Order: sequence, then C-alpha cells, then structure tokens
Amino acid sequence: MSEKASKQIVSILRKIMEALVRKDYLFIESESLAGRLSAAEIETAIRDYGGNITPIPDDILEQLEVIPLENTENPTWFIDLDLWINSKQSDLTLSMEVVRDNTGKLIANILDLHVL
Repeated sequence: MSEKASKQIVSILRKIMEALVRKDYLFIESESLAGRLSAAEIETAIRDYGGNITPIPDDILEQLEVIPLENTENPTWFIDLDLWINSKQSDLTLSMEVVRDNTGKLIANILDLHVL
C-alpha cells in the first residue's frame, strides 16, 4: 500500500532535483545519493534521453506516492519519480529508496535512472 511522501522525503527529493537541474552529478555522487550509479552514468542517461531536466512542480512532489517496504531492518520506502524534461513530465524515471537509519536520519539511494 502506498502513502504520501513525508516532508522530510520531499526535502530530499528537492535536493536531488536541484542538483539534476544544475547538472551537478558529482554533488549527487559525493553526497552518497547516487547509490549504485556513478555521476557519469547519471549524466549519460540524461544526455541520451535528451532535453533539459527542469524542476518538478511542488504540488507534484508533495502528492508523490511512496511505497513502504516490508521486512526491512529499518523503515524503507521505494519511490519512482518521473523527471520533468523541458518543463513537461517525461517517462525518464528516477527509482530510489529512502531508509531511516538508526539515528532517525533519512538516507536516499538512487537505484536506477531509466525509461518506464
């Protein structure tokens, strides 16, 4: 069952989106947000798709559905976020998980960047 993204999750997504809009893929990698993808792989996926990443409207982010994962050591949510290219929603999708660690901090990991 899905649920609405918390304000903390939306804040993390905004941070990632701001970096994507700036084409600051090294920031995403250096902040350990890239998960198993390198900055170069993120850049290549976006370049191959074409167009420019643009900010996702706030109302879309705030209404984003997240899927809580069961049987995980810490609370974990899965997110598929359709990126916006040239100010329009695209089928280029950022798949990620957000985990609440033992200190209560939310940690995001990009799992994939692909066309859905």
